[in-house]
Amino acid sequence: MGQGRMHHKNQVHFVTNRCEQEQYLLQPSPRINELVIEWLARAMKFVDNEIELHAYVFLSNHFHLLMTDTSGQLARFMGYFQGNLARAVNRELERHGKFWGKQYDDVLLEGDDDFMDRYLYTTCNAVKAGLVDKVEQWDGECSLGQAQSGETRLVEVEDRTKKHHL
Repeated sequence: MGQGRMHHKNQVHFVTNRCEQEQYLLQPSPRINELVIEWLARAMKFVDNEIELHAYVFLSNHFHLLMTDTSGQLARFMGYFQGNLARAVNRELERHGKFWGKQYDDVLLEGDDDFMDRYLYTTCNAVKAGLVDKVEQWDGECSLGQAQSGETRLVEVEDRTKKHHL
């Protein structure tokens, strides 16, 4: 039996994962964007906000997250986030089957220069990929607009358990 991932407190991680066969399962739309943010927020709550999310971008067939794991909870966070997002998007797209191509890639960052390189790579990824000319043109979820405005994004998520207790 293989060992699980080991994550240590206060490590900065650059996390990437791709959709199965690089399908465009995360193609931006108001509903897909809503699901992405909802499940990011739920995953943060699931680990008691012990993940600090610095930057993110969701392109049509993959995502990048730049985060600090303040308590060794990254594997738990990612399992919850990816599993629930996959189920929600599959339901929205009326599809079944595997969603993610493989386990997420996780790179530990060392130092401020590495952090800034990955921050810029993440927030400017839609431009780098040739999808848009300016970051602001990307219709998918990207944290740069929020970072530039300095505003905190409030995400309200419906308590779905109440639906089952009518």
